[in-house]
Amino acid sequence: MKKLKLFGYVLMAMTISMTTVACSDDSSDDSTQNTVATSTPEEQKAFLESTARELLDKVQASDFKNIADIEKYANENYLENKNYNSDPVEDWFEACLKVCEVTSNDNLVRRVYKAANFTGCFEAGSSGWTQTKTGGDVLRFTFKDANNNNCVLEAKASDSYKEVASPLFDDTDHKYRWNPETSTYEYSSKRYENVIAVPTEITVTLTRGSNTLVSVKVNTSLEVNGNIIDLERDNYNVTIAAKVNAYDVIVDKAIYKGSNSAEVSTTIKKNNETLVKVEGKVAGKAKLTYKQDYYGDRVVDDIEVEPGEAWANVNVLNKVRVEGKVTSVKNLIEVLDEAEDYRYEEAKFNSCLASANEKIDIKVYYQGKSSSDSSVKLIGSAHRGNSGVKYEPTPAIFFADETRYSFESFFDENTFKKVIENFETLLKDFEHLAD
Repeated sequence: MKKLKLFGYVLMAMTISMTTVACSDDSSDDSTQNTVATSTPEEQKAFLESTARELLDKVQASDFKNIADIEKYANENYLENKNYNSDPVEDWFEACLKVCEVTSNDNLVRRVYKAANFTGCFEAGSSGWTQTKTGGDVLRFTFKDANNNNCVLEAKASDSYKEVASPLFDDTDHKYRWNPETSTYEYSSKRYENVIAVPTEITVTLTRGSNTLVSVKVNTSLEVNGNIIDLERDNYNVTIAAKVNAYDVIVDKAIYKGSNSAEVSTTIKKNNETLVKVEGKVAGKAKLTYKQDYYGDRVVDDIEVEPGEAWANVNVLNKVRVEGKVTSVKNLIEVLDEAEDYRYEEAKFNSCLASANEKIDIKVYYQGKSSSDSSVKLIGSAHRGNSGVKYEPTPAIFFADETRYSFESFFDENTFKKVIENFETLLKDFEHLAD
């Protein structure tokens, strides 16, 4: 629906990054020394365009070519090669699944998936995989790349973990089989229940020779009522530190508090330079709802979310920052629903739009300044059709001199032509890496 697309625009304007004014030593100083003028709409448009191009210029698909080459060679020679013997790995995996089974009969299979059950070392030979070690505390695959370099993919998990279960993980196999003796179909069912032992820490690395190309460390802290996931009561905290060649992706905060809120903080760097920083928070509650399926099984029906106040900030290259707040996401959606109902009644539509703008506060900052140069609001867009004039809400950028432009007119293809071309080229370059 159009209101969802519109709400997406609002979120886009809010949630690409975050640095509060206090995050930078220069943020409280509005000095224009070594800064570019961004007072007029034309100056701001030019600054946004140059910042976007600068960001795109810093991200190159070729930065990931070494990893793409390893993946392509491994897929073609080890994983998808029908003549390459993968039986040792497949047999090992089936054995690991068997170890995970704590109950197995005609009616029920219950598995507890633990990282400790999936350990061992494998080495790729000329014609197939060989298991060089069983057990231990690590899962390791050693293989050669196209240039005969030694590569190692390794995963290791902590001994501590939290078991979690949910109907989301479970399934029931229903079957009707023909019985020739009775000339009837006989019904049978088999229940599969899965419990996941989430480790408090897991590390994954890819090395080539003595160089670490990829490293990912995930830390989790789960507070679950018993071991059944309950979105209304549970608390989750996840941190991630990932490094891929020169890039760092740091999620230093991903918190879910079932009683009232969720928040996240993420930073993307290249060669220790911050490209994008994201931080945001939303108040509200979420819960799983259930229903009975055709066979009478209790299954998850939906995830109901009641979002309240939300805020987030965007900081790109410490040059452009978008800080926004929605006083009630739920109420904003309701008002946009109402505006859609009045899309052929201008006065009532504009009244709904004014109410929506009261719930939105989105401002744009440049070059670490503490004063905002522009803001984002919703305006009405009129379209004449067979049923008369129809009004639709659309995001617009407002400036200090009271001028305003819709996103469509402000971010025009002429001014941002080079940005669009660079972005499309970047996407094609990444597609070529996967070829």
